[in-house]
Amino acid sequence: MKKILLSTILTLSAFAQSFEHPSLYKDPNIIARGGVDVAIGGTTASLFSNPAGLTYMKKDDFQVALLKPGVTVGSDSINFVQDLTDAADAPGGDTNATIETNKVIKKYLGDPIHLSIDNLSSVGYANDQFSIGFGFLTSTNLNFITHQGFSTDGALETNVDVYTVGLLGVASDYFSKRIFNDERLKLGATIKIGARSNIQQNITTREIVENSDTLDTYIEDNYLKKGTGVGFDLGAIYEIEATGFEDISPKVGLSILNIGGFSFGEAGEIPMSVNLGASMRFESAYVKDLVAGVDYIDMFNNFKEDSDFLKRLRIGGGATLWENSYTHLKANGGLYQGSLSAGIELGLPLVTLGFSTYAEEIGASVGQKSDRRYTATFGIEW
Repeated sequence: MKKILLSTILTLSAFAQSFEHPSLYKDPNIIARGGVDVAIGGTTASLFSNPAGLTYMKKDDFQVALLKPGVTVGSDSINFVQDLTDAADAPGGDTNATIETNKVIKKYLGDPIHLSIDNLSSVGYANDQFSIGFGFLTSTNLNFITHQGFSTDGALETNVDVYTVGLLGVASDYFSKRIFNDERLKLGATIKIGARSNIQQNITTREIVENSDTLDTYIEDNYLKKGTGVGFDLGAIYEIEATGFEDISPKVGLSILNIGGFSFGEAGEIPMSVNLGASMRFESAYVKDLVAGVDYIDMFNNFKEDSDFLKRLRIGGGATLWENSYTHLKANGGLYQGSLSAGIELGLPLVTLGFSTYAEEIGASVGQKSDRRYTATFGIEW
């Protein structure tokens, strides 16, 4: 029984709960600085925020992440999984297991449980003419929350999502030079092809116990939905001329993600979002890549979970505290959905280690119900 439950939790994933905004991927460094990236860019993670940001990768150099797995857990997740597994294995047969499982549900009543495992392998290249980025994402997310009802009909709201997505993005200032005679405007586009497996269902404790020996098969046969789809993104970043201020580089950015909706058939879709951002990069004698920015996500409230202004507002920044030919140390901080976020990344030869934390607002408005999460990453990249 324990193996079956653990297998289900680790091989399935949950999409956002009732009011969590949908997303494909949260880059650890970007989420650490409050999720701000629409007008920053500089890495292949721009594929998920604004493809025009690819133009700010280092010139005439490849940016390669052979593997970059990450694990994110909510503050109550590990304890809940252990308690639920122990309850399902309780001696005394199905009746006692049901009682113990309901006790666990009561203990964590209303608490969000989150676990995600993802990996982004990517390659990026930029020169003075164009920039290109390719990414391959696998993402497994688990979110669930307990509800009222402690009998055999007590329910566990389970939202499951597994994504496999390939992305190809290109960016350049070629068209702005030719049409507007202005190289400060960067334009980018991304095409995405992916598959999604999805479960959104209230699963009762009776179902968990009565189907314990074939739980994987039971869930797949009754609740699993699958689909494939193609998505498109467009983005632009404009460099503002800061006359008289040579030490700052202001930019504004606009991205349209999932144009027309990134549909996966019966497995649902990720809605289109129009996003606006501004950033300021500073020259400093003490740190490198000192940047600050602000983004407003989903300007037209296509995310139907809510219409809260503060959930869409992101503020943050970061800097490279140390860098040489072999190592680096980056630090980021910000305000994401009304809560503090922070993170560090240590770069070693061919390896990066990172840790970040943020709080996802799963309520309909900021301050209602936030879920503090922690992400650890290990990357083989150069």
